[in-house]
Amino acid sequence: MKNEELTEEQRLVIIAEVVRSVKAGETIVEVDQDMIDEYKAEQATEDFVVEHGLLDVKDEDIEDEKQFFELEEKVDFDADESETDMNSLSPSLRETFESNL
Repeated sequence: MKNEELTEEQRLVIIAEVVRSVKAGETIVEVDQDMIDEYKAEQATEDFVVEHGLLDVKDEDIEDEKQFFELEEKVDFDADESETDMNSLSPSLRETFESNL
């Protein structure tokens, strides 16, 4: 289509067609249904929380979250001293100290 400027009459015809479509309940623009569904789900969640408050934690929820914890995590003393107890010696310093006794 050429970049021609529309006349006033042509613009009024287009506007009248849009008004007719909207009144008839027709969609005049492409709709992203996934985005609309996501918005509706978020709104439903927000409404639920406002009406009922947050739900109590269940044992099942705690068990699900436990899988993300490493209870016996081996600490690398040499990697980051801010994550370790500063009153204890790192393995490399302990080895150096013991070898010089």
